[in-house]
Amino acid sequence: MRGNMSLTLVLAGVAAAASGQVLVTPGPRTMEIMPSIRVTEPDGREASVHFVGGLLNVAWQNTGRVPARVNITLHPPGCTGIGTLLVGGIPNNGLEHLYLPATLTDGYYSIRVGEFGSLVTFGCSPRFHIRFEYGVTDPRMGTIWHPGGSATVRWRSASPGGRAVDLVLMGEHSIWGPCLARGTANDGEQAVTIPADAAPGYYRVMLYPGACSSPEFGFASYSESFQVTAR
Repeated sequence: MRGNMSLTLVLAGVAAAASGQVLVTPGPRTMEIMPSIRVTEPDGREASVHFVGGLLNVAWQNTGRVPARVNITLHPPGCTGIGTLLVGGIPNNGLEHLYLPATLTDGYYSIRVGEFGSLVTFGCSPRFHIRFEYGVTDPRMGTIWHPGGSATVRWRSASPGGRAVDLVLMGEHSIWGPCLARGTANDGEQAVTIPADAAPGYYRVMLYPGACSSPEFGFASYSESFQVTAR
């Protein structure tokens, strides 16, 4: 009887493999990795407001057998659907600092940390609010600026034509940078002159009212990372 059962399982496995499916036999090895990751930040508190294009800290704890590398994706509440990849293949060290995409809309979301396609080695955050004020859409990743040259910054705004905004050129790992435009009209587009002394490297454009005089990093919106290089 035991031999017949083993033969049945083997044949079932061969048939599943031929059809592109994966046969999973429940057992202790499956159970010992459930659950394996718990997302601790964002924690869903209404007082913690996050902004489109702004910084988001993601923290998680490993509570079981987990992969060496993980992916972080953004989903509707409850981590439903395919989601938007924020970063992939990063070391599973429990903390990552991210910039939220400029194309997001105002609403509630959840963060998923884990392996693509895995139903067990992942964790899902409580729902949290992402507020839309501004979203810098240009420069994009892959854009190259040259010191002393000119460029155009573009953005989305929840209140077009409202309060004037400032633009600041921020080094990728800096906390401050030169002002590109002060008190410019909130019309979604501004031509700027790239500082002639800008050192080669990676940068982001930071946007919000008053950015040139008093940084408010929790409120600011940032562009994607781009390069400044010499001609």
